[in-house]
Amino acid sequence: MLDAIYTNPKGTGSKPSHGVRESVLLAEQQFGLFDGLTDTQLAEKYPNETAHYDKCERLEGRYWARLPLGESRFDVSLRVHQFFGTIMRDADRHNIQDLIIVTHGTTLRAFVMQWLHLPWEWMEKEPNPKNSAVRLIEDHVDHGYVYEGGA
Repeated sequence: MLDAIYTNPKGTGSKPSHGVRESVLLAEQQFGLFDGLTDTQLAEKYPNETAHYDKCERLEGRYWARLPLGESRFDVSLRVHQFFGTIMRDADRHNIQDLIIVTHGTTLRAFVMQWLHLPWEWMEKEPNPKNSAVRLIEDHVDHGYVYEGGA
């Protein structure tokens, strides 16, 4: 999912005021060569690339380590931050008060980190949410997962 769902301005009818906006900026982290492979398969198919990534992760941290032909979590954070301009412009133009973001785990964590101005170390420690988990941020306060999600 790559969606942001804009809900009603306060005091209006029941339909979304601006509908659904899809943005590629909310896509999940691009795993490059490692996409869809298990750790065992990675070591067998791409031993040099796996060793290089492991070294970067060990020395720099997982947040900064870029996957071969893919992205780092830092890259995802930059993409997500670019989306904030869209959110703010649409909120001003259409008097949007509430927003629902539907996205993947790494992207969701990057959103929370950037929106709440948390340090990059927060993302290193924060576990990935389960599928369909719902996290509530209200008035710049993180209420955590109000629904933990499934598998």
